[in-house]
Amino acid sequence: MALHELKKKESLSKELESVKSESKHTNYRIHALDVEVETAQSKLRQKDRTIDELRDTNAQLKKEMSRLTDKVQNLSSSISVMQELIAEKDKEIDRKDEMIRCKKTEVKCLAKIDDSSKERIEELVRQIADLQQQLLDTQKEYLNKVKKDEVWREKQRTKDRSEIMKDMEVLHKPRRCKNCNETFTNKTNTSLSCSYHPGRYVARQYPLEGYQWSCCQKRDLSSRACKFAGRHIESKLAD
Repeated sequence: MALHELKKKESLSKELESVKSESKHTNYRIHALDVEVETAQSKLRQKDRTIDELRDTNAQLKKEMSRLTDKVQNLSSSISVMQELIAEKDKEIDRKDEMIRCKKTEVKCLAKIDDSSKERIEELVRQIADLQQQLLDTQKEYLNKVKKDEVWREKQRTKDRSEIMKDMEVLHKPRRCKNCNETFTNKTNTSLSCSYHPGRYVARQYPLEGYQWSCCQKRDLSSRACKFAGRHIESKLAD
């Protein structure tokens, strides 16, 4: 009878131990599920922040596009004014050419008149010379204006190209994150880009149990990172 009771107590003790083990395992599982839920909620919040940031970026790009559009319109206006000036100069040159032709015709006509018209002819010759000089001065002024305007526009185009190249270099320059050591660019860097294990991959308490991350106790070396740092932060140290 005593032996039977002893076996019964041993059986109950084993069952109790089994229940305790299952309860402990259940608690571990509940804790793991809580961590997964919290991680999912954190990712959702981070995605919401990323959407807001992308909207802000889009608004900034619209402002920049508006600024560039205004600049193009201003350049177009300058070109239009220059074209009008060129048209006016062309008309002035045509008028003076016509005046020269008329004076030459008048000279030819007066050459047939007697010597009493010699002074008039000489005066007309002087007028023709003056008009020719005025024509040369007008052409010279026109060419200088065109050259200056072309130099200014070339400098402006060079400046715009330089600014665009600098912006592209900043966006696409490879950088290294000081937290996760990943390579990134400013163009691809978002609030969900950086994640890593802040701890070390170390041996567990007993040799046969393998290794684990000291920060989150995950055993797989390639397990999902437990630390979400948001955007990458460029390391100031040389690679």
